[in-house]
Amino acid sequence: MNAASVVLIDQDVTARAWAASALTAGGLGVIGFDTGRAFLSASSPPGPPCAVVDGNLHDMTCSQLQAEAVRRGLRVPLVFLVEHQQVELAISLLKSGAVDVLVKPVDVDELRRRVHAVLTAGERAKAHVGAARERLGRLSQRELEVVMLATSGLSNKDIAEHLSISFRTVEVHRRNAMRKTGTRNVVELTHFVGSAWHEELTNAEATGQRLEALTDREREILQLGSDGLTNKAIATRLAISARTVEAHRGNATRKAESAADLEEGPSAQLSLWATGEPVRADRDSEGRRRTLP
Repeated sequence: MNAASVVLIDQDVTARAWAASALTAGGLGVIGFDTGRAFLSASSPPGPPCAVVDGNLHDMTCSQLQAEAVRRGLRVPLVFLVEHQQVELAISLLKSGAVDVLVKPVDVDELRRRVHAVLTAGERAKAHVGAARERLGRLSQRELEVVMLATSGLSNKDIAEHLSISFRTVEVHRRNAMRKTGTRNVVELTHFVGSAWHEELTNAEATGQRLEALTDREREILQLGSDGLTNKAIATRLAISARTVEAHRGNATRKAESAADLEEGPSAQLSLWATGEPVRADRDSEGRRRTLP
């Protein structure tokens, strides 16, 4: 499939031809499918920049198509066309991650405008990711290690113990990392790191594989850790002991690392940010560069 083309999924040949004509006249490439399954069979991650889907496919519902795209790791922005009486469906699709829902009948200019808006937003997001990764590439090896641990919820004291360096050295590395990334605190730094690796973290199939073995409590603790909370803060929030938090995080770490060992390359290390756990940093500067594509 041509990744630069907008996809149209509509079983109605006439309606699909009309939409294709409208979009090609607006300078866009178009590929058409008459069923959701035909589109899914022809697609592979990350998917096309936009797919316009009719709300009345005969082979699967809109919700099924949306869920299957997520399960397969297709990061394709979905725009659905629904009937006027399908208000509840429109709301459900938006809540489930659809980028836009248009109510029929849709005129040519409105269809073009909404699709172009989705494509523009996608290009801006890619540019933002590129800029964020470029900034992370400025960090030294030690600064990157400190950032990995800080955004996984460890305090400066914990990081110092983990890396066998002084508390003051951690503070210096953390301050330098924030200056280079343009962040002011660990919350902003965590969001910055998340935005830099947004594509990897939103690959639902891979993330689901790594997390399916976790218990609900382990997921909850890792989520709080990824939000910047220390073990002590998590213990207070959940009304459990700090030792219990440590045990849950240790179990989750082993499960996550076990799953990551099945993968190849630096993405297996970076993807552990999805669990809120520290990422294993490469020990040489060349290795570090390989982890920042």
